[in-house]
Amino acid sequence: MIGQSMTQQFDTQPTLFLGHGGGPLPLLDHAGHAELVRTWAPDLPIHAALHDRSVTTIVVISAHHESRDASVHVMADAAPGLLFDYSGFPPQSYEYTISNPGAPAVATRIVELLTGAGIPSALERGRGHDHGVFVPLMGLQVTTARPELPVVSVSLRGPVDYRAGEPQLTESHWAMGLALAPLRSEGVLLVGSGNTYHGRATPAEAAGFDTFLRSLGDTGPSALRRWAEHPAARGCHPRPEHLLPLLVCAGAASTSTQVESMPHDFMGHAASHFIFR
Repeated sequence: MIGQSMTQQFDTQPTLFLGHGGGPLPLLDHAGHAELVRTWAPDLPIHAALHDRSVTTIVVISAHHESRDASVHVMADAAPGLLFDYSGFPPQSYEYTISNPGAPAVATRIVELLTGAGIPSALERGRGHDHGVFVPLMGLQVTTARPELPVVSVSLRGPVDYRAGEPQLTESHWAMGLALAPLRSEGVLLVGSGNTYHGRATPAEAAGFDTFLRSLGDTGPSALRRWAEHPAARGCHPRPEHLLPLLVCAGAASTSTQVESMPHDFMGHAASHFIFR
């Protein structure tokens, strides 16, 4: 763990990009999320990576954590709460709690790495984990099986809209990943939380885009920077925030030689998780 002797050796962690579904629906037995939830099963790779005992901290880059400027915000609370950033769901979905602490030392390390790479960043307190963080961690039983495991939330680099242009959005988040890559050898599991489909495209268009993404991943992490070349890219992502965590994870795993995708149905549209080793 960060703060321990620098001579201690850690396994190099994979990086994960997870589809987190819609609001709290994966936790509510929603039929449109059944296949996504099945990909979180204990006998599958995502669950195994999150529950690996060599992981000392989980850092989540959430699609729902956007900074309003060109900086990256890193939650530094020692005991973060939850941010119920959704509406119109059953009462129990506003009563969730988790016990996982924050990791102020890891948050400080993240800011140091980003700043050292020329990426403006700042510590943030009092926001709480949004559903892009707590829903997948609850669904994957991290919050119950490992309540002592620290979790840190990291924002996207704003402003997140197409006025900046796809190349700039892609490269700025790829650069974030490159800067955070050393954490993989420091006991930290980097998790991008979003969805490869989050738009208005038809099921056929979403299937074509998902196949394109997986074919890019098969070529290597860097190839995913070409995501916007597909004609359905903007239809699948009218705003790019749900795909940008994938670019951060790919950047952090830029030297990885093994990229595994896990396709699944997401409310009638094709989507995929990615694991970079």
